[in-house]
Amino acid sequence: MRLIVLSLLVLLGGRTAFGAATPSVTTNSVLVQNHGTLSWVVLAGWEYTPPRADPSGAMPATFRLRSPAGQPSLIVTVFWDGFGPKKFSPSDKEMADLVKKNAEEKYAPSSVEKEVHLTPLAGARMRGNFISFTDSQFADKEPKDIPAGEARNATIGMFRSGNLWGNFTMLTNAKEGEQFDQALAVVKSFSGIPVEKESGPASPK
Repeated sequence: MRLIVLSLLVLLGGRTAFGAATPSVTTNSVLVQNHGTLSWVVLAGWEYTPPRADPSGAMPATFRLRSPAGQPSLIVTVFWDGFGPKKFSPSDKEMADLVKKNAEEKYAPSSVEKEVHLTPLAGARMRGNFISFTDSQFADKEPKDIPAGEARNATIGMFRSGNLWGNFTMLTNAKEGEQFDQALAVVKSFSGIPVEKESGPASPK
């Protein structure tokens, strides 16, 4: 976990190297239906909205993260052993193709950018890819004029960490800079660990 914390600080600009105060970070985690635990590192003060209770144990876990200022924010949905009820476990290329297809169908038509540019994503214990868009209806608006819960830019992506798979939507008011780097650093810190299953009683001989 120390490696992940250090990686987060580097992604936030390496501020400690220049003598500035070290940013305060915290680690949080979510149990995904007793199949795995996804943990992440985030700057202190971010709001965490946990997944809704699911007594059936069959649904993926969706949680939200939001900075104190409201932006950036993240919505993350996590599956175990693959995506969906059929546990589809895509290769890196298949995962990239899925992100690209989703972006072309759902985001490109209403965005400033009409061409899709896929970016690989890799952290200490995760890998995936993402695409960022600028919403055409907010492209020329100042952040104060954008409705709450909306943002000028949306970044969508998919990832895998351990036995956990997921997708995320990242909302920011810029495709680069501090907001974007903070949110992307959280995603890169994802670390999935399988839940160890207790073995049953030994079979009688």
